Amino acid sequence: MLRQYFMFLCFSFSVLSLNAQVVDPPSTVSAVVITAPISDDGTPFRTNRQTIALGFTAVVANGQFIATSSGGDIPHSFFIGQTGSGSVPVTLNNEGIHNCQVIVSSVNSGGTSPPVSSASKTIPVIYDATSPVVNVTSIKVNELQGWVPYSLSQQYYSNASQIGLRGNVVDQYTPFEQIVVKAIGMVSAEVQADSSGQFELTVSTGHLPDGPVHIDLQALETMSDGTVSSPSKSYRVSVSTD
Repeated sequence: MLRQYFMFLCFSFSVLSLNAQVVDPPSTVSAVVITAPISDDGTPFRTNRQTIALGFTAVVANGQFIATSSGGDIPHSFFIGQTGSGSVPVTLNNEGIHNCQVIVSSVNSGGTSPPVSSASKTIPVIYDATSPVVNVTSIKVNELQGWVPYSLSQQYYSNASQIGLRGNVVDQYTPFEQIVVKAIGMVSAEVQADSSGQFELTVSTGHLPDGPVHIDLQALETMSDGTVSSPSKSYRVSVSTD
């Protein structure tokens, strides 16, 4: 009887010892990489969207995880479970450059493993919600007069079939060569600004009847994702033809 009791105690201690050795494997997370948005030319990603999604991948194991955006004006967190990829939004309220990143963290669910986290490298994102401004500085109503300074308070007359306009565009964040100046309304034409923001636009007016001609100019910029911004406020050039 004593021998059986001794054997029972030995078995009980063995079970307790095995149970004590069973612990949760530690949670791990590493290699967090932002996969989108990324500019093809390596320049900061420009957007006119107030909220964008940061796509990412990560190497995770042993646990549940959440992803949190950082660097914007309003961060967001998403539960990603055991999936090492996904996207998390970031909200940009203030125009300008934001150094955004994604932080992946384990969820402490009461286990023995301490929470761990890992962050991606930052990527520069420019929130650009302001359309470019277009200005006209010179006009050519015919070849005889050539280029003359343009003034909104002056009336111009032309008997030619084409009118030339020179000017510049102003924008804080968009490279000038990615801005297009368009003539709309009674005429239609467009030209891309050069790297210094200057442009020269030729407008055909020969098909119009004699009288006042209103040429409305707008500037449009293309964002890094291909989205074209809302047009800028029109700049009106008025010429009388005969």
